[in-house]
Amino acid sequence: MTVVGRVVALRRYPVKSMAAEELDGAEVSWHGLAGDRRWAFVRDGQVRSGFPWLTIRERPEMARYRPFYTERARPNASATLVRTPSGGELDVADPALAAELGPGVRVIKQDRGIFDTLPLSLLTTQTLAGLGRLTGTRLAAGRFRPNLLVDAAGPDFAEDAWVAACCGSAGCGCGWTCVTSGACWSPSTR
Repeated sequence: MTVVGRVVALRRYPVKSMAAEELDGAEVSWHGLAGDRRWAFVRDGQVRSGFPWLTIRERPEMARYRPFYTERARPNASATLVRTPSGGELDVADPALAAELGPGVRVIKQDRGIFDTLPLSLLTTQTLAGLGRLTGTRLAAGRFRPNLLVDAAGPDFAEDAWVAACCGSAGCGCGWTCVTSGACWSPSTR
């Protein structure tokens, strides 16, 4: 087995486009990290849209909402609460939370997750630094919303040479959507 790097951050996003939950470990399956992006808010009037989600592109303040599972080790059986920017806590399905996010907004849950492309995103610290040099700015990993931040051995963009990565015994293919998809962008980290 070849070691390609060391995981320096592990994050899940219980609610699409809201803040991350930092983890020490997680169960990984074909549906990504357990509990990752299982909830999402849908924009008003988006009944048959290919991309109906309310995201931080439309509502940058969503990045300041902090969802969490009351039973961190059992996210699929846990209540999901959201700490609002004002300091209150609401159940993710509370209509008051949807109303706070905008008129006509509603919440949905998908047990397999709500992903733009792939169920697991990985970013290396080297790629983050390389992108920063290319853009002339210091970038924060949170801007790209990765599940795994890896300090990799090798040059910038080492992920480009990786065909697949094995994640524990799950053997899932890892997609590096965060460095290629404009959907993985957080205005709170500009």
